[in-house]
Amino acid sequence: MIKLNNSEAIYIQIANDIIKRIANKEYQIGDKIDSVRNMAKSYLVTTNTIMSVIKYLEENHIVKRIVNVGVFINTTEQDLENYFTRLKLKYCNQYLDNMKMINCSFEEAIEIIKDAKK
Repeated sequence: MIKLNNSEAIYIQIANDIIKRIANKEYQIGDKIDSVRNMAKSYLVTTNTIMSVIKYLEENHIVKRIVNVGVFINTTEQDLENYFTRLKLKYCNQYLDNMKMINCSFEEAIEIIKDAKK
């Protein structure tokens, strides 16, 4: 179970959890994922939220939905890599935008990252 936070839409947090499970080989290409109802119960969210998760995963070429059959993992290593690259850019840009709002220069922001890593 993931710990949901307020910084990002719930459906994206759940989608990222599923993607992490694919990257960790908990799910394999071709595996059928849980039903919408079971996932909603597991993540303690509504079925509409899970439908948003599935739509998001489809749009990012992670799953394929077959009507009246189920949702299947349908991705490649390249699709996952592309997705993670987009996420990295998104989070970096958010960080830099936030730092800019508090009058922190790019150089200072990079130094803060370096210091935090120590």
